[in-house]
Amino acid sequence: MLIDWFTVGAQIINFLILIWLLKRLLYGPILRAMHEREERVRSRLEDARNTRREAEEELQRLQSERQELERARDEHMVQARREIKEWKDEAMDKAHAEVEEKRASWQQAVRQERERELEKMRKRIVGQVLTVSRRALADLADESLERKAADKFLSELRRRKAEDGDGFVHAGAVTLRIGGQVSEETGQRLRRELHEVFPEARNIEVSRDTDMGLGLTVVAGDRKWDWTLHGYLRDLEQEIFAVGAGETDNKANSGGGFQTEAGGAG
Repeated sequence: MLIDWFTVGAQIINFLILIWLLKRLLYGPILRAMHEREERVRSRLEDARNTRREAEEELQRLQSERQELERARDEHMVQARREIKEWKDEAMDKAHAEVEEKRASWQQAVRQERERELEKMRKRIVGQVLTVSRRALADLADESLERKAADKFLSELRRRKAEDGDGFVHAGAVTLRIGGQVSEETGQRLRRELHEVFPEARNIEVSRDTDMGLGLTVVAGDRKWDWTLHGYLRDLEQEIFAVGAGETDNKANSGGGFQTEAGGAG
């Protein structure tokens, strides 16, 4: 069998041309497209990796911020609880102080009101007792009681004279006023006894003063000595009030109603 080398060569050339054409028109664009697609895929994968890395970093940042926020929240809660406790304690202390202050003020007001009421009651009771005493003694007053009062009065005058003799030196008139009724005999006796107390007196007068009540008053010059039931009860009243008020001044009734005044004449 004979080989047609021309045909073989032509076929080889045609094959080579076909290969070049395929490579030129088909394989090249396909390869370029595959390469471009591969590049796009690689780029997208790189972008995906970058995005993932950024997402992980953002996630870590968010987790760190969340932890920081939780820590700050816990600190703020602790601080808030501490401040609330301090405010509560302060408010309770203030409230207790106000309550104690108001209670002390109320107790003071109650004590003052009680003392005022007790003082009113004490004055009312003392006043009633003294009023009844005055009425009773005034009703019981007779010459015998007046004589005993006069004897007590003269005895006190003698004691005062023994202590202060100069105050009983008087050359003028001496007046004795008596609140009750006395007989002429009792009046003469009183004049004699007063003359013993005032030996230099020129005249001793005895008169009755119905407004005086039970009691006696002696006036010699500018000096006056008196003892009256009203004065005695007044001193007793002052002493009762002084004891009720807690005072320790015992001078209120030291004379038993007997009083001495300078400049008492008239």
